[in-house]
Amino acid sequence: MTSPVLAPSRVWTPSRVLVTRSAAERPHGQRVLARLEAAGVTAVELLRGDRLPNLRGDGDRAAFMAAKDTLALVVPPPSKRRLQPIAPSADFRLDLAVT
Repeated sequence: MTSPVLAPSRVWTPSRVLVTRSAAERPHGQRVLARLEAAGVTAVELLRGDRLPNLRGDGDRAAFMAAKDTLALVVPPPSKRRLQPIAPSADFRLDLAVT
C-alpha cells in the first residue's frame, strides 16, 4: 500500500495587521508583534483604543478580500473567553485571542 503524496503547505502571512491598545500592552502581544516584524509584515496599525475599525471596501467582495488579508490582535472581554455553543450544531466556537 502506498501512502498519499501531500502537497507542501503554505504559510499564511497577513498583509495588514490591526493591533488594539490592550493587546499591544501585554507581553504576549509584544511577542506576536516581534514575530510579525521578523516575518516582514510592514502594514501594522496600532489603534488608539480597543475597538476595531470597520473594514469597508468598494463593495462586498472588496470588503471580504480585505478581511481575509487582515489579522486583528485583540484582547476579548472575559465573557468571550469561555466556550460558546453554536446552535443548532453540537460544536463549540473558541475565539483565539491574546489573554
